[in-house]
Amino acid sequence: MSTKRIICPVCGCKFDAEFEKDYFNQRRLGLDGNAHDIEQFNRVYMCPTCGYSSATQITNEDAEIIELVNSDEFQAVFKSEWSEGFKKWMLAGYLSKASGNHYDAAYEFMVAGWYIRKCGGPVDDFVYAYNLAISEFAGYIEETFEVRPALIMLDLLRQIGNFEKATDIAFGLKDSEVDENAERVIDFELKCISKMDISEHFVDEV
Repeated sequence: MSTKRIICPVCGCKFDAEFEKDYFNQRRLGLDGNAHDIEQFNRVYMCPTCGYSSATQITNEDAEIIELVNSDEFQAVFKSEWSEGFKKWMLAGYLSKASGNHYDAAYEFMVAGWYIRKCGGPVDDFVYAYNLAISEFAGYIEETFEVRPALIMLDLLRQIGNFEKATDIAFGLKDSEVDENAERVIDFELKCISKMDISEHFVDEV
């Protein structure tokens, strides 16, 4: 863990933020990439004044993003009763989405969902975050056709109980050219779906 001085690129507020790096080392990873360690949530900072949230330290921000941060909608989320850990990842996701960065937005919404599950928050909140992540992963996959994000999307769909869509994704992947490791993951997911299993599962179970 390291503490860094941050200058918000939107409002200019100066504040200290703690960052955790390399939290994946020696961790048991979930099929969705979750390291299941509370320290992983310290990879995004949130400005305490305006709510701007990011994992990247930059000095200037686009006018469109500044306008979004200052919008009533964004500020309503920033001032909501959501926990800070959940809120900052959701806000970071909104900003990445506005920037057209599907993968980062998907990851940030997903981590928000991880946070809620780790802390025992409302199920509706983690399902909301996962659905946003799924939508952004879908946008990314349409552009790149990458298998790994599709496997993560499959796992998220199963975890929220959307078995029909998860099954469609699974068989779509099986019809494409995937390697043996991906095949094993897909078969494992299909077994879980057949049992209506929405539990989190780990890579070493496959």
